[in-house]
Formats: sequence, C-alpha cells, structure tokens
Amino acid sequence: MTGGAAGSVEGIRPFSPIPLRQRQREATRDIILRAAADIISSNGIHAFTIQEVADRAGISHRSVYRYFPTRDALVDGLYDFAERMALPSAESFIPILKDVPLSVETFSFFDREPAIIRASVLARLTTGYEARGRIQRTKAFEAGIRRLTRNLDREESRRSSAVLRLLASSYAWLVFREDFGLSGEDAIKAVSWAVEVLIRDLTGRNRRAGRKGKRREGHG
Repeated sequence: MTGGAAGSVEGIRPFSPIPLRQRQREATRDIILRAAADIISSNGIHAFTIQEVADRAGISHRSVYRYFPTRDALVDGLYDFAERMALPSAESFIPILKDVPLSVETFSFFDREPAIIRASVLARLTTGYEARGRIQRTKAFEAGIRRLTRNLDREESRRSSAVLRLLASSYAWLVFREDFGLSGEDAIKAVSWAVEVLIRDLTGRNRRAGRKGKRREGHG
C-alpha cells in the first residue's frame, strides 16, 4: 500500500457520519411536519394552530417556533417536506415520454404517506403557493412537450401540457384516491393508459402538421 492514511483507498472519500445534534434537529423537524400534516389533512389548513401542532408532536410550543417562526413558515416547510420525500421515487418515467419529466411512479409513494401529500395538496389549493422545485419541473415538462409538438400551434401545445401534467399530479392522485377509491397502483395504470393515448394522438398530429408545412414550403 502506498502513501496516505492507513486503511484509506485512493480516490474514495472517507465516510463522514452526520453529527448527532444535526440528526436530532432533522428528526424533530420531521416530527413537527408530520404532526402539522395530520392536523391539516383532517381539519383543513385554516383550522390548525401552532399549539395544536406542538401538542400532536409531543413537544413545547416554543420548540415549534424555534424551527418554524411563523405559521406560513410551517406551511412552506410542509411543501418542501412533501417534495423532498417524493423526489427519490420520481426517477422512473413513463417509457413513451423518456425525454419529458413526467412520472406517475410517485403515486405508489403517495399511498405510503397520504397525510403529508393530502395536506400539501390542500395547502397549495388554499394558498396558491408553488414550491420552487415544482415550478422548475413544470417548466422542464412544458419545454419537453413543446419539443414533442413543435409543429403544432403553441396554444395547443400549452393546453396539452396542462392536461398531461395534471394527470400525473398529486391533485390527480388525491381525486383518484378519495373520489374513485383507486390505489396508487391502479391510478398508475389508468394514468399511464391515458398518457399513452394522448401522446400517440399528439405525435400523429404533430407529424401530419410537419408534412403539411413542408408541402406548403414546396409550393411557396
């Protein structure tokens, strides 16, 4: 073995454990957010108070304020929490949309954390708040659909993008679950079918529009 600390391997960084205090802070933050999600999911966003969250979490009122100084900060934290938890399961996309960031695989995750997702949906519907990550994904998705429908009218592309994005959203999951009694797995099958039908139609019309455009150029 050549130079370097004993037992080290060149090119591999040594493991750096997360400090205990940081892990405790993160655990407390998660407990608070789960408590808030339970209350909002059951009673709505306007019904909860910081004291109720503290009581549900089993910590002091002051401790909640230490992590979330305002009610709005707590709601923002809930959005971020839901986003952070959902992202690891959003890596597999519907095959027909490989170049477009559209995933319904998150529906299975949503079934495992229904209170958190339901609370974030209710909060977003009530406040109109859009998490930064969601805004970025929406822009990337719209750009992908625009590439797919480049020969179609821009407004038609925008409408198509809105429908497809809605189908794979947490809003849709909540409606499928509460209004139609579908599990995440059943919702995945339903949405995958709908998306494939819509994309097939869009692709065909985009292709025909491209051919018409070329014919017009040839006669020009």
